[in-house]
Amino acid sequence: MTTIACDRESIACDTRAGYTEVNDDTFVSLKLYPAKSVGALYGLSGENCAGAIMALEWLQSERNPELKPRPPDYDHDWDWKLLELSRRGIAVYNEYLERDPIIERVAAIGSGAKVALYCMKILGMSPAEAVREACKVDHHSELPIYVVSLNTMRVARYRLKASNKAPKLAKLQNEDRP
Repeated sequence: MTTIACDRESIACDTRAGYTEVNDDTFVSLKLYPAKSVGALYGLSGENCAGAIMALEWLQSERNPELKPRPPDYDHDWDWKLLELSRRGIAVYNEYLERDPIIERVAAIGSGAKVALYCMKILGMSPAEAVREACKVDHHSELPIYVVSLNTMRVARYRLKASNKAPKLAKLQNEDRP
């Protein structure tokens, strides 16, 4: 229930999260986690994110194999992925913290991933622009958009640049405000 997209410079996310697929049970959530100590950025997507914060804490630490979190035997519903952007490139982690490097220049996870990938690969959009487009068609993704770059390692709310504003986007920009 989200859209997270990245290229080799930045990672972006929408802000819809929830406990069920019912719209009344959703809330605004930031899904980007900078890890300055290891020089990586993480985006979290999933249906049952139990254990994801333990995984993020482990990835941000010295990564002691003995302390690596594992899904408990009694909870077979863990279903999340972490999209990693670092100087080493792009990778995806599953709930077992198995790292799968991605050799392409862009990647996306979540319910709006296909739209975001199309926007980045075919239309040449940035990750933030691609997530914004996914929010138009994926009912599990919602404005506002947040973005963080490897250079700054600071999460910031995405705003349309003046050169990118078009009359048909003016209404969406107003919806993007709280």
